[in-house]
Amino acid sequence: MGTTLVERAFPKKKRQEVFEALVELQDGGMSLDQSRQAICKRYSLTGDELKGIEREGITEEWPPLG
Repeated sequence: MGTTLVERAFPKKKRQEVFEALVELQDGGMSLDQSRQAICKRYSLTGDELKGIEREGITEEWPPLG
């Protein structure tokens, strides 16, 4: 499987940081849409970039999931 644009643009440690921040906002009671908007703004990501990070984090069971 090839490397995605997100993987090339953001090191794994940064992607994991983004994913953890997203999960923490949702665990704190923020809706999915609100948390995505907040994280995109905080990390200067597009919606598609964030969704790619979300998929990777869920698949790989990154903290705080795993």
